[in-house]
Amino acid sequence: MHPRTRTNDHGAGILILIWLLTVLGLAVANAHAGIALPVPAEPDPGPGTGELELLCSTGRIALPAVHTDVDLHVTGPLIRAIVRQKFINPADEVVSARYVFPLPPGAAVAAMELQVGERRIVSIVKEKEAARAVYEQARKEGRKAALVSSARRDLFVTEVANIGPGEQVSVRLEYLEQAGYEEGWFTLAHPLTFTPRFFPPAASDTNSVRPPDETDRTIARAPFAAPGDSDYPRARITVSLTPGLELADIRCPSHEADLEQEGDTWWIAPVGGDIPADRDFLLRWRPADDPLARPLLFTETAGDATYALLMVVPGDPDPRAEPLPTDTVFVIDVSGSMGGESIEQAKRALLASIDKLRVGDRFALLAFDDRLYPWTRGLEDVTPRTLIDARRWVRGRQAQGGTMMNPALMRARLMAGDEIQSKRARQIILLTDASVGNEDQLLREAVAAMGDVRLHVVGIGSAPNRHLVRRLAGEGGGESFFVAGGTEDLERLSGFLARIGRPQWVDPELNWLGTGKVEGYPSRLPAPTPGTLVLWSGRLSAGAELRGVLRAEGAAGDLRLPLEPIAAPAGSGLATRWARLKVDDLLASYDVSYGDESAQQKLRADVVATALKQGLVTRFTSRVAVELVPTVDRAGDTRDVKSGLPKGSTMMGELPAGGTLDDLLRIAGLALLLAGSTFSLMRRRRSR
Repeated sequence: MHPRTRTNDHGAGILILIWLLTVLGLAVANAHAGIALPVPAEPDPGPGTGELELLCSTGRIALPAVHTDVDLHVTGPLIRAIVRQKFINPADEVVSARYVFPLPPGAAVAAMELQVGERRIVSIVKEKEAARAVYEQARKEGRKAALVSSARRDLFVTEVANIGPGEQVSVRLEYLEQAGYEEGWFTLAHPLTFTPRFFPPAASDTNSVRPPDETDRTIARAPFAAPGDSDYPRARITVSLTPGLELADIRCPSHEADLEQEGDTWWIAPVGGDIPADRDFLLRWRPADDPLARPLLFTETAGDATYALLMVVPGDPDPRAEPLPTDTVFVIDVSGSMGGESIEQAKRALLASIDKLRVGDRFALLAFDDRLYPWTRGLEDVTPRTLIDARRWVRGRQAQGGTMMNPALMRARLMAGDEIQSKRARQIILLTDASVGNEDQLLREAVAAMGDVRLHVVGIGSAPNRHLVRRLAGEGGGESFFVAGGTEDLERLSGFLARIGRPQWVDPELNWLGTGKVEGYPSRLPAPTPGTLVLWSGRLSAGAELRGVLRAEGAAGDLRLPLEPIAAPAGSGLATRWARLKVDDLLASYDVSYGDESAQQKLRADVVATALKQGLVTRFTSRVAVELVPTVDRAGDTRDVKSGLPKGSTMMGELPAGGTLDDLLRIAGLALLLAGSTFSLMRRRRSR
């Protein structure tokens, strides 16, 4: 054979090999893809596309930087927060900014204003589409504008239009929530960043997964800055705490902090002022004396109704109550978003959970990413041998793949069994960072299938999806707990594990005097359990008296506690809290009614009506602020501001939120294809 012919055949063979590698790479990437989002038809420098710099006449420059100031004012269990986001444009031309950020899952955003220099522009609440139209019109006309929208219950998007060269603008948000309560400690948690979210692909043969929308795309492709980057966001936090009780201890486990007491108020701030926005800010305080089981009923009047907040702090467990044996299925998330410190925290928490099992209990273990990894087929008796085998299995778990939580919970429910045994407590304990976007499917399918099995959820990591953790547990009839790492968290986890599934009282109910209507949330009152805080919000119409009785059945006798009203301080936000819980309840019904268009339309209308009346930012309403006159000649292009990659995370924002290497595989395949084509073309030219 002529050498020239041999050379051509050799080049063709290499090209064929490159094509095969490319097809294989793309096939692997598509097979493992955890996010099914449509690709824009036109170039769009949206979140996660890599357009993280602004190209201008002087070269490439960083995006508008974000700095967050947070002031938290705590009175008793109620928290009023003021968040200021400062955007600075270092460019010599006009830009607009878009920033995805978290707030606590119980936050009710009730105010927003835009500040430019000395000018303050107060926002109004509109239905989401109308607010978007107002914002876009102002942006095109060269006017300053700000838009705050809810992307998820705990994720929001701030957009600021037309920031001039060298200009600084601030967006001021105000939200209300209440402190948590665990094991005798009140807890405040303000998130400063979030873990990238995984969106499972919608199957072609089912309608069980809602198709991804623009909100999903914004979250899934939100850009992240790595620690040490010049554009890594920073924050300043100050807390004024007036607990109303003498404190035995106060701690800030997330940051080294300065604590000062002035009279009845404590002032807390991280040492050094500015801190990286890389984790949740946590504050805990414990009353000096263990409170007894007593209800506190705070009230305020607004318009033609009275709003109430019921707080119950249960006392110590009744020593006469015999603890029940348990059937427990432990489910551990080992997906890619759990990589790094999170998977080690989850394994330590799971090992601590196994150590709490007693003779007479039964248990099973299940790990999941985009596949399921059961330890055994079903429940096993607690014996020295099964405990040794279980601990060995836990220590061998590694983080990888996508976060397919729904099939894991469905499988765990089957493993828990269907037999009804009145003398056993049946439960599932899920350990996860909950970084998924298919909340509606989980609630509609997995949680709805729990039946009489309680679902408890342990949130893992420095920035877990707290909203989903609490919602899964709340609607699954269980409790939630968070582990950020460290010896203290594991000690608290021990107390949490000792009590779940063994409530001191069951079937609680509120009996009000009078004839007026009472609308309360949650609609099913949580069982008072030692170490937890029961909170309930209600709206009492005319005719209902602010007196009643809290009843519950107990193992050693029934509970009967009288309710007497206590006037709440002005501006406490009881009406706002009630409205927030009503919106949450309506949205939960909206999610699980996916596919029923008429039902969803009615639920959406109810959400919008409630939100507009109380001025709330929800999934269907936004706050928009627009200045009256244009201040720039040309509208600025929108650029995305990076969030900080959570502390300890091994993921980068450019990767899909499930932690897979799909995008890199696609890029590598295309690069190989280009290289192969170039090589073949060069060889052909030489042969000629």
